[in-house]
Amino acid sequence: MEKKKKTRFIVGWLLITAALLAGSLLVPGHGKSESVQEAMRDAVLHGTNRISLFGLKDVNPAYISSLVVVGALLLAAILLRVFVIPRFKMVPGKLQMALETAVGLFDGMAKGNSPHRNKFLGAYIFGAGVYIFVGTLFELFGFQAITTNGHIIALPAPLSDVNAAISLGCLSYGVILVGGIVVGLMDRLSEVELAETFVSGCTDLLGVAFIIGISRGITVLMNDGRITDTILHWGENALSGLGAVAFVVLVYLIYLPLSVLIPSSSGLATLSVPVVAPLGQFAGVGGDVVVTAFQSACGLVNLVTPTAAVVMGALALGRIPYEKWLKFVWKLMLLFLLLTGLLLVLAAALS
Repeated sequence: MEKKKKTRFIVGWLLITAALLAGSLLVPGHGKSESVQEAMRDAVLHGTNRISLFGLKDVNPAYISSLVVVGALLLAAILLRVFVIPRFKMVPGKLQMALETAVGLFDGMAKGNSPHRNKFLGAYIFGAGVYIFVGTLFELFGFQAITTNGHIIALPAPLSDVNAAISLGCLSYGVILVGGIVVGLMDRLSEVELAETFVSGCTDLLGVAFIIGISRGITVLMNDGRITDTILHWGENALSGLGAVAFVVLVYLIYLPLSVLIPSSSGLATLSVPVVAPLGQFAGVGGDVVVTAFQSACGLVNLVTPTAAVVMGALALGRIPYEKWLKFVWKLMLLFLLLTGLLLVLAAALS
């Protein structure tokens, strides 16, 4: 029975993915086109395509996305509180079970980090987690808006703007720091006891800090030693004169090791897209397919690469050995590898 459920889930997921891909290929584009270099640069900084906020101020598209996501979450929270939660039963249904599981997960995280006073921490972790999750999915819906230049663009994820990601990081740090001080004062700890408790809590993060530094050091050595440039040169020579399908497959395979050497997606795009995109035009491959190959390889590798500070830092915080994580995720990674390769071949054949 479990195997049948898993098979149905995988088949359904593949059908939905194929339908989304077919829709993206069949729906024609609108508005003035821009080069791949401009698109990749604007995808990070959002300095070119700006949107008017009710005629008051020109803002980044990610800011519009954040307002839409926050409004949708607030509306959903009100509807759940008014119409759903009052109907909760002792024997939960599917929706009630899903909500209680999600809330219990974040509540457990809060209690694990702060055993005594954790109500606010649990609510904050839950809110931040839901915002990041929904904000990431928001970009997949492809909501469009008109920029001040008259272009039609798809609204990005709220945290795709560098300023938004930095702001959320600073907010999280401020909440943790201020919350720790407030809890210490409520427990009537002296200044010395409060400082010692804070330093004691930071000791768990020292290993993470070392791992992040080492991961970054590998990238610096690869760049300063011109190893990355050499690999890019080999890739350029290998891609010259290929057909559309062979070009896309080889680009995808080349980006896999490059994503290990350069875990920063924006840095890898800056180095490689200006080289790969013109070659794709000679092979009859559009810039959108090249960017899709880049994003697929980079996103896949950044789930497991030891040079990514996020991966190694999260594993260190969770006290999960890297080898155990690889054993757990390698089957799923292989499935994604084959699936994205198949979809890229299909996109190249239809482009």
